[in-house]
Amino acid sequence: MYISIILSILFFLYNTYLNYYRIKHIYSSIKKGDLDVRKIYLDKYASLYSKLLFFLKVSCKVAAGYGVGLGIFTGIDTLF
Repeated sequence: MYISIILSILFFLYNTYLNYYRIKHIYSSIKKGDLDVRKIYLDKYASLYSKLLFFLKVSCKVAAGYGVGLGIFTGIDTLF
């Protein structure tokens, strides 16, 4: 049981580390202008839409990682 608790905590820390760099990647991509759309007459709206979709995609990945961690800790809580 204690081994599973230690592994769960390590997995949660690993997910937190990955999520930090995902959020950092979102921020740098939006600031650099990697998601800007050019050569379209509605470029301002297309750029905003692409940034929004990218943000939502990565945010769902981040939320899923924290959901797994919280689920693991809830399972551990029921063991005691």
